[in-house]
Amino acid sequence: MATRHKVVQTSDWYRACDSFPTLWVPQGTGNKERNVKTIAAPLATSLAVCMLAAGCGSSAPKPPPQPEAQPGKPKRAAQGWIAAHRDWTTDRDLAAILAQPENRQARVLLASPQCSEPAPRSAGKAGGTGAPFLVAASRDVFGLAESGGRANAGAVQREGLDTSSVDIGFSALGFRGIRCAVYARYAVGDAPSRPGLLAVLGIEQRFEDGKYTDFFRFRPLHVRAGNTIARTTGGAPKIAVSFAVVARQLVVNSAGAATFAELGAATVSVPGVPVGGDGIACGPASCAGMSAPIPVPVARGTVVLAIGVSEAGETGADVDQSAAEQAALKAALGPAAPVLPAHPGRRPEK
Repeated sequence: MATRHKVVQTSDWYRACDSFPTLWVPQGTGNKERNVKTIAAPLATSLAVCMLAAGCGSSAPKPPPQPEAQPGKPKRAAQGWIAAHRDWTTDRDLAAILAQPENRQARVLLASPQCSEPAPRSAGKAGGTGAPFLVAASRDVFGLAESGGRANAGAVQREGLDTSSVDIGFSALGFRGIRCAVYARYAVGDAPSRPGLLAVLGIEQRFEDGKYTDFFRFRPLHVRAGNTIARTTGGAPKIAVSFAVVARQLVVNSAGAATFAELGAATVSVPGVPVGGDGIACGPASCAGMSAPIPVPVARGTVVLAIGVSEAGETGADVDQSAAEQAALKAALGPAAPVLPAHPGRRPEK
């Protein structure tokens, strides 16, 4: 009868498997090579079962692949329009934008009473609605990387957040007649009639008991993003668009120098705007609603409404809404400059 000897296993991972069967290698058969081959297959199978059962895997599961990040397009310019009792298409640039099929919603909205409502008849002189007008303004903008601020640009790209802005000036006599403002942001490569971002903001001025209130509010009515200047991820990216409006008025200080006094500011955000898709028609369920109240200017001098816009992309890390709105507000305020507070003795006309 052949003599058999026990094969002793000494590795740590084997000792963790108490239920592993003891293997015996037959000796004295005259064919050791055949015996080794005979036990090699079952031994390998048993070891694999042991390692799985005892949790002795050699490597952790690989995480799922992350969506590829898409850099934002370099921004180039911003443009804005404000009108009162005037056909929006009388501006050649805006008419070309509204003529595009993708901007049909904006075209219909601007032609509706919501953006072209006539002034109340009972307002009279006290209403101060002024003559019809349509004003436009534009601003060339550029990315931080183009201006040399590469460290700041890197932080902006990591956060998936970028901004643009424009200042629109007009006579305060016509302020009571405005109902809407239009904002367009262009990226490098955008055609003049096809801005990368188009938004319509509603300006609400309540008329109660024969007079206007001494404040106004704004809210987004329509937002469409053909592209974005913010970093995004995924095949169907979305962005959150935050708007800030800062009201300023030209005043003369005690020294006789003219300067712009800041009247007030407010912000509103619109989440989930699809990039390259249809525009969002804002309602109570899809947008954040009205802004906080902003004091109206007095019915004399020049008024400037500065509109700042931030675009926050989905990059896998949430961008805080307050941070996005602060970025929009900073863009509307513009470069640091001394701004006088409104004159304490001057009250807005109602």
